[in-house]
Amino acid sequence: MIKKIVIVSSCPLDSRINVLFALDKLVQSSLVVEYLNLSGITTNEHGNELNVPGVNTTSVTSFCSLNLFLKSQCIPETIFIMYMNYSYITYKSYKIFSKCHCRMGYFVNGCLPEIESVKVFEILKLVKKNLFFKKLIALLYFKSNLIRPFEFVLYSCQKAKKEKLKIDKHTYFGNINSTDYQKFNNFKIKKDENIIADKYAVFIDDYLPFHVDVKLIGEDNIPAEKYYDALNVFFDKVEREIGCQIVVAAHPIALKYLEHNYFKGRKVLFDKTGDLIKNCSLVIAHFSTAISFAVLFKKKMLLVTSDDINSNQRLCLGVKRFQEVLGCPLYNIDQIPDQIEIQAIDMFKYDSYKYNYVSNKESEMYDNAEIIRRLIEKL
Repeated sequence: MIKKIVIVSSCPLDSRINVLFALDKLVQSSLVVEYLNLSGITTNEHGNELNVPGVNTTSVTSFCSLNLFLKSQCIPETIFIMYMNYSYITYKSYKIFSKCHCRMGYFVNGCLPEIESVKVFEILKLVKKNLFFKKLIALLYFKSNLIRPFEFVLYSCQKAKKEKLKIDKHTYFGNINSTDYQKFNNFKIKKDENIIADKYAVFIDDYLPFHVDVKLIGEDNIPAEKYYDALNVFFDKVEREIGCQIVVAAHPIALKYLEHNYFKGRKVLFDKTGDLIKNCSLVIAHFSTAISFAVLFKKKMLLVTSDDINSNQRLCLGVKRFQEVLGCPLYNIDQIPDQIEIQAIDMFKYDSYKYNYVSNKESEMYDNAEIIRRLIEKL
C-alpha cells in the first residue's frame, strides 16, 4: 500500500509544480507528500524554493546524498513521481533510483506542436558540442535493464508521445490536466484580479537568451542584447498601432529580470500569466506552452520570431509550427513591416489545439489531486 508520494524534479519547487500536482489539496489526503529537488546534480537551476504547508522539501547536491536519501525511504510504500525528463544530464539520477528499486511514475505535462525531424542537423551540433557521446551513453542505459520502467504514465493531452519514456507491458496509462489547464479551471472559480487598470496586450516571455532548456537540447542561447533591443522596437510599433501598453508575463525562472531592465520600463510580472491573458486584448508569443491560455480564453495572437531564432533550426521550426497549428500571423522582430495585421481567431484550430496539446476530455472535469489519489489507490 502506497503511503508516501515523493515528487522528483530537476528544479526547485515553484508555483507551476505546485499547481500541476495540486499540492495544497493533495496534502489533505492521508498520503505523505514530499518534494525532492535534484537541480544540484542535474541542471544547476537556481531559484527560491516555494514553501507549501505540509510538503517537506529536500535538495540533493551529490549522487552520494541521493543514494542515502533513497536508502532512508520505505521503498515498497513510496511512489516517486518523476517530473524530470530522461536525458544525458539526468540519466545518472535515474540509474540510482532504479538501482534502489524505486517505484516510479511519470507526468507528461502538456506538449508543444511537433516539428519536422532534424536528426542530421542535431547530430552535427551534438558532435560539435561534444554531447554526442554523452547522449549515446544515456541512450544505452535507457535501452538496458539498468533503468527501471515506470509503473504509470499520466498524459495531459492527445499528442503527447510515448516512445521516449521507459515503459513495459505492465505500465498503466492515464489522463491528467496540464499545469495551464489546472490554472484555467482555477480561474473559472476565482474572482478577477484587476492587475492592469487600462487596456493592455501581453507578451508571453520564453526567457530565450538565458533559459536552461535551450542548453539541455544542445543549442546555443540567442544573443541577449540584440534580442531585447529588437523586441522593444517591435513592442513600440504594436503599442502605437493598437493604442495600448504591452505587459510582460515573465517566465517563472527569469530571475535576471529582477536585476536588469530588459524591457525599457514596461511592466514585468511573475506568476500572473493566466491572469494577464484572461483580461487582455492581444497576446504576443514565440512558442511557449502558456500559449494554451490564449487558446482557452480565446484571445487574438501575434507570433514573433527573429533572425537569430530563424538561424536556429529547432527554434525556427517551433515558431512556424505554432503558426500552422493556430493560424496566427507571424512577424520577424528584425524585419518589422510597415503595418501589423491582427487577425480574427480560427475557432476550429483553437478547439483542436485544446485537446491535442493542453487537456483530455477524460480529465478536464477533475482536479489533479483527485486524479492522483484515485491512481495511488490502485497501485
